[in-house]
Amino acid sequence: MRIHGAALALLAALAAACTTTTDDGDVSTSESGLNEVSTPRKGNTINSPSVDPTKTYWGARSLTILSNIGALTPEEVTLAKRADGITANAPPNGRLGIDELVELEKRSGTLFPSERAMLPKLWSLLEMAPATVLGATASLTEMARQNSYSVTKTQLPISKLTGDAKTVAQRIELSANSDGDPDTIAGIDVFNANSDSGSYLPGEIARFREIMIAIAAGAAPIPADAQKITVGVAPDAKTVLLDTPEVSFWQQDGLTPPTSLRLDQQATLRYEPVVHVKVKDGATKLVLINTESGSDWQAESGEYTNAGGAYVEVWKNGSRIVVAMPKVASTKLDIPYGHAIQLSSSTLTQSFVSTMFMQWGGTESRPSIPSGSYRFTKDPKARFDLFANGRAILTDGDGAVHECIPQATNYVVSRCDVGSGNVWYYISFSGNLGLASASSVALGELYPN
Repeated sequence: MRIHGAALALLAALAAACTTTTDDGDVSTSESGLNEVSTPRKGNTINSPSVDPTKTYWGARSLTILSNIGALTPEEVTLAKRADGITANAPPNGRLGIDELVELEKRSGTLFPSERAMLPKLWSLLEMAPATVLGATASLTEMARQNSYSVTKTQLPISKLTGDAKTVAQRIELSANSDGDPDTIAGIDVFNANSDSGSYLPGEIARFREIMIAIAAGAAPIPADAQKITVGVAPDAKTVLLDTPEVSFWQQDGLTPPTSLRLDQQATLRYEPVVHVKVKDGATKLVLINTESGSDWQAESGEYTNAGGAYVEVWKNGSRIVVAMPKVASTKLDIPYGHAIQLSSSTLTQSFVSTMFMQWGGTESRPSIPSGSYRFTKDPKARFDLFANGRAILTDGDGAVHECIPQATNYVVSRCDVGSGNVWYYISFSGNLGLASASSVALGELYPN
């Protein structure tokens, strides 16, 4: 177990198991109107001469646990069970409660002297003993941020093409050869050939798009973590909070990464320290109590994870030798849009909800747009970098950078400038020459960089 919420849920369930409810959901009382809940109560609310009004008491405790840890002698167990069933012969619930002890004291005339002498001991077990507070803290720190990334122009070996497309590519390279190598072809070469379309036959022009798609498919993808933030976690190793000959408390690894990272949302890392407790010998017993509900639980294995926020009693030979309350302080770190998160053990990359980003819209079967760098037919200075996880960055002709997220409405696959509302670019699955076109602005169609 690592999630603190799971521990609270378990203790809440135990609390439910230790009380009964009426049909309308209220906690029931005995036939004499006595409350049997375990919730802690202030001493000044308890009508008993044995109670210190300045202290706090658990509403009830499990007799089974008190017996298991050796806190009660057989005679005290018998008396505690008498208290549990003293209320107008009400059915016992296996817990020793405040109101039950108060009622038993009122009927002390039916107790033997030895039994009356045991009452202070029973009250002491309900008393919330002073606890040592163990502070468990941690921090998340941005160690480094990598914003820049590189893209390369794609020069596709013409030998990877076949049939008419190969022949057309070779013809294009006769007059539109950007790298001076007649055996390779780039997107800009096809773009220039299209600008000089009068030099080509209609059947040859019909192959331009096929060649563009092949160039895009051969491009080097831009990794999802090309932009990332390296996060440091402190402490990232075992940190001892309390160590005695009988028991040890320590803090270790409470980082909770997001279960999923969405491109259209800022990511948040959260660290809630995890507190472990473990006894060192078989004679030492471990009991945890929820400070809000008062429900108690014995860690029979002698070890418990996620003890943060609980009231922990350590018992040995029937004596309570350590009482501690681990207090956890969670921290968080917001990660900018689109960046991957580099942790010591793994890298988390943001993904998108829709699966349509890498598919063509409509009913027509078309190839997907591969990850890579693209230019625009109407503004060659503008660039569209599509990362492997579907996010993209559009750099316009003036050098302004716009973040892009996937969309899946009316074939629109990318919306840029997230959150600003100033400039919007829509990259749609359509176009005659390029792989897609930009709407809302006159950028034209995408072709491989």
